[in-house]
Amino acid sequence: MIWVFGDIHGLFDPLVNICGAIRDLAEQGEPVEKIIFLGDYIDHGPCSKEVIDFILDLKYEKILIMGNHEDLALRF
Repeated sequence: MIWVFGDIHGLFDPLVNICGAIRDLAEQGEPVEKIIFLGDYIDHGPCSKEVIDFILDLKYEKILIMGNHEDLALRF
């Protein structure tokens, strides 16, 4: 199965919860082909750094696309 996430916006706990559900499905035999992240990992929520660290540490194959919030941070 391919999972797609968008607009996490620094909300660490919901990200951890949904990735836990994905892990549980994988342990039950549902293959995780890859996880695609559509950007906007940062801003708004209090845990932008934790979100980035968590995503980078995921052991699944992943594709990371930069969103406009990351673009603005780089331009700043």
